[in-house]
Amino acid sequence: MSETEGVRNPGRTAALVFAGLVVATCAGLFLAQRLKHSPTSVHGFRLSPATFVPARVGGPTTTRGTLLPGTSALEQLSFQTDADHDVTVTIVNSSGETVATLVRELPWERYLRLCLAWNGRTGSGHVTNLARTAPSTGAVGAAVCSASPTVSLPAGHLAAAGDYRVRVSLRGGSHSILSPSTFALVRQDGSS
Repeated sequence: MSETEGVRNPGRTAALVFAGLVVATCAGLFLAQRLKHSPTSVHGFRLSPATFVPARVGGPTTTRGTLLPGTSALEQLSFQTDADHDVTVTIVNSSGETVATLVRELPWERYLRLCLAWNGRTGSGHVTNLARTAPSTGAVGAAVCSASPTVSLPAGHLAAAGDYRVRVSLRGGSHSILSPSTFALVRQDGSS
């Protein structure tokens, strides 16, 4: 077999390679669009306000649902999950270190918005009342998320000033998602 017999039509070979690349590119774009529009396991993060100033002394110790608009002493956060999960919600600093735990292994239903709040303090909070329809008596806030539990807020010292994110861990911490956006904690005393 001579060298020219192996390459009968170089133009045809180039056309086939080009067509293969076009098909592969289109398939890749289709797959990327499909993945982009697939819901993640935790979605619909809402954080408010973008900057908050926690109370130096006192302040709320319990919350249920989100607070009234314009409240800047607490960071309000909410999200939904794509399936029933046990969720652990933590606040992490810009280095990815856990500063506070709001709830641990809380059983939560899919597509039901979970609303929580953080008072800017370190330590762990915990659920004091899981009743999904209980009125918010004794707790700060309007039950915008009527299914949210009553949560005792962390009671440690004030966290350092800086940027923070919400991390939601599912089923024992084997899978966790960070909120896409950050919020800032500003301290009244000027310390960092």
